[in-house]
Amino acid sequence: MNYLVDTNAASELMKIAPEESVLNWALSNQETCFLSVITIGEIERGIELLATGRKKQRLRIAFAELIEAMEDRTLAFDRAVAHQWAILTGAWQRKGKTLPVLDSMIEATAVRWNLTIVTRNTTDFVEAQTLDPWKS
Repeated sequence: MNYLVDTNAASELMKIAPEESVLNWALSNQETCFLSVITIGEIERGIELLATGRKKQRLRIAFAELIEAMEDRTLAFDRAVAHQWAILTGAWQRKGKTLPVLDSMIEATAVRWNLTIVTRNTTDFVEAQTLDPWKS
């Protein structure tokens, strides 16, 4: 099985002391994990919002390490994913539910590449398979 690491799971792994269950899961599955460019943008935006200081500097270093480690396993929001996103969000909007833009872009990436989303927020995703490593 292959996985798409959601923003909250990637952020957890950047902590000084990540939750043990999340860290153990990541170490056991690191070769089958992928990142979306959407997640990269969300993390980088979060770092940029921080005040200048040690925490921001430490997170920039952790972020650079994450980017380097995942360089060959980073998925773009390309034409095929955009098409999947349109199908996904259109279908749910016809049912009266508007999906959050960034989460639905991550979900479209997972659906396009047949990946399970690794997240703490399993209810944020409506069609892709999810896995909560905090509960593993």
